[in-house]
Amino acid sequence: MNTKTHFFELTKTRIIILLTTLVSLLAISAFLYYSYESNSMRTQKYEELKIIADSKQNQIVTWCNARLNDATMATESPLFNEALTRYLNQPSSELLRNNMHRRLKLLQKTYNYDEIYITNEEAIPSVFLSDEQPTVDSSLRERIKEAIQQRRNILTDFYRIKNNNKIKIDVIAPVFKADSTPLGVLILRIDPNKYLYPLIQSWPTPSKTAETVIVRRESNGILFLNELRHKKNTALSEYIPLSSIDVPAVKAVLGVTGITSGVDYRNVPVIADIRPITGTPWFMVTKVDQEEILSELHFRATILIIIVLMASLLITFFIAWLYHFRQQNIYKKLLNAENEFRTTLYSIGDAVITVSKEGIIRHMNQIAEHLTGYVEIDAKGKTIELVVHIQFENSHKRFIPFSENRFNSEQSREFGEKMVIQSRNGNRVPISISIAPIVNEGGIHQGAILVLHDQTKERKAEKELLESRERLAFALDGANDGLWDVQMKTGSVYLSPRACEILGYTQENIHNTVKVWTDLIYPPDLPAMQVALDNYFAANAGYFSLEQRLRTKQGELKWILTRGKVVSNNDLTGPTRMVGTYTDITKKKESEQEILHLNESLEHKVIERTQQLEAANKDLESFSYSVSHDLRAPLRHIDGFVSILLNDFQEDLPQEAKRYLNTIIASAKQMGTLIDDLLKFSRTGRLEMNKKTFSMDRVVANAINQVMQIPPTNPIDWITNPLPEAFGDENLLQLAWVNLVENAVKYSRNCSNPKIEIGTITKQSETIFYIRDNGVGFDMQYAQKLFGVFQRMHSETEFEGTGIGLANVHRIITRHGGKIWAEAEPNKGATFSFLLPKFIEHQAE
Repeated sequence: MNTKTHFFELTKTRIIILLTTLVSLLAISAFLYYSYESNSMRTQKYEELKIIADSKQNQIVTWCNARLNDATMATESPLFNEALTRYLNQPSSELLRNNMHRRLKLLQKTYNYDEIYITNEEAIPSVFLSDEQPTVDSSLRERIKEAIQQRRNILTDFYRIKNNNKIKIDVIAPVFKADSTPLGVLILRIDPNKYLYPLIQSWPTPSKTAETVIVRRESNGILFLNELRHKKNTALSEYIPLSSIDVPAVKAVLGVTGITSGVDYRNVPVIADIRPITGTPWFMVTKVDQEEILSELHFRATILIIIVLMASLLITFFIAWLYHFRQQNIYKKLLNAENEFRTTLYSIGDAVITVSKEGIIRHMNQIAEHLTGYVEIDAKGKTIELVVHIQFENSHKRFIPFSENRFNSEQSREFGEKMVIQSRNGNRVPISISIAPIVNEGGIHQGAILVLHDQTKERKAEKELLESRERLAFALDGANDGLWDVQMKTGSVYLSPRACEILGYTQENIHNTVKVWTDLIYPPDLPAMQVALDNYFAANAGYFSLEQRLRTKQGELKWILTRGKVVSNNDLTGPTRMVGTYTDITKKKESEQEILHLNESLEHKVIERTQQLEAANKDLESFSYSVSHDLRAPLRHIDGFVSILLNDFQEDLPQEAKRYLNTIIASAKQMGTLIDDLLKFSRTGRLEMNKKTFSMDRVVANAINQVMQIPPTNPIDWITNPLPEAFGDENLLQLAWVNLVENAVKYSRNCSNPKIEIGTITKQSETIFYIRDNGVGFDMQYAQKLFGVFQRMHSETEFEGTGIGLANVHRIITRHGGKIWAEAEPNKGATFSFLLPKFIEHQAE
């Protein structure tokens, strides 16, 4: 038998050596092939990245030079200089000012600049196209001086405009007179979002991760100048310190150029080409994720791994086939060992569970059956996660030993965390856990043994000990108060060491009579002390409590909470003994005073912030008006040039082109209507209100006449009830009525018998005006959208409009301190109501 065993062991060793050699050769071959392919593909990808980076750099440099050339062409033009000289000599001339504006507008339109203006040599704007004078900050002012001194055009860096937080770049071009003295400075303001950012962010080939970023050094870090592909709102805000030397952008500002690797702002490994941009303080980083570059290589590596794994699997099956001959004898030994093991298992006083290395339960003793709720025959073959439900007592997270590789430890392990086991029927028992590995003679892990100890008694004793300690701690904390004991018959007083310490004394140098109170209590507090004592003695119940000031040995005043109770009483003479405590509440009183001061400071801050918010709202309304107003010019150009095409080239255009051009004209007119409505909407928020008492009947009649200048297809049955006088801005309220009447006429025009009623309802101190129609109505679940800008209940093909009219009405009514709402049903009409405070109250004011 020994000879046979030796034969099998020797043969197994030889087979394992042979198969290991074959697998090693296969793995080495695969590795060498992978290394060759990896180097080849990396070289190819690096060259592609360099070509793209070269193209990007040339495009950016070309763009920068083009902008400087734009400025040069303008400032060196004799006509431009002559027009500017004449205007600056006669700034009050309307003709000269319009001539300069036309030149600037032409330059702005031709090269698509965001804003153009001219300053004097002190950087004060003298010619500008916008309604408001452009803002020139200190940085721009210094660059203007630099351009004049160096007599050259300058392209500024990226910066944010403070009043609208938009990112801009300026071209600064000084203009000189014939005698070489400064005439002015031309400022060409560029919005990088229109061309530069898209140029930077474009990529010539499809890619999921590739991007180009430009950065500059900012103090001890780098600042991203454009929007990032994988992160929003990053331009001039995303900052990385120079200590992050693995980031390619950081490497760029530290002087590294060419192809490099590292991690980007997402902490993702990337391959990057980094280089400075000539003539600027910018650095360009052209990068692609390493994962994308090497995706094909990873695919090939996966195929190689699969091949190696399949070969390894065949080896495993071959070894398993050899093991079959040896297992027959081993099973006999295992059966004997298992019988011996079961005898030991069932004699242990704790719950014991054995599991295989796969986490399958093999054995359970009776105590384990009690804790889990499973009998051994049912638990066998199931996973330990299914049978044993253990949780951490504090976090209630489940404890799964096998999933955390705790069976692979070479030594036994005990877990000190408090845990509970929940049985199949819901019972929860506190336990402690220890795990020991099961290792065969060859040192191979075969599974593990879980020992669960019932800690019910220990936890109960621990809880009682903890409660006892908490009570002791509470008593010790309470001892921090000073104790006093007064014998009222003899007048003697006992003060504990802590009570003396609070007052700055020791027990040896303080009076032990009631005189200590009259000496130490702050004189203004003595009457309150006497009143409190008299009231307490008269009530003869509860506790005595009073906050008072006592003077310490050092002369300081301390706030003391004095509490006490009569513990001995004589029916004839009254109380004979009182016991109580001193609590130092000086810090509490100081905190209360500090809180009062902070509350006062907070009220002032709220007032300041409210004023700032009101100013910001006014600036926002002014900005909305300016933007809407500036949109008119391009629309007029679109409409004019398309009309020229239709009139002058009508015979040369095919019908499809004519249809497209007509569609453009219609869209431009629709956009013009939208801008008009936006201007009205902005104007209602900016106009100063002129409130007075006026006739609402007159306002409504004017509104109806204005709307009905174009009669509808179906005659309208108007019901206008008498309306009371109102107090407010007559012009604004007439605009509100015009919008409401237009709304009612438009949405009832498809009715065979349209009917519109106008009237009022008076409730208490408020007057409710309403207008009711029998039109198409709407679903009330969308009522909250009615008064929002651009909110529409119907498509434009059904009813024309821009969705601003009712928003305008809402703003007007709200500015008057009123409220507006609507009620409707589909195909049953709608009623719009609004209320205004009764004008009588305003007259009384």
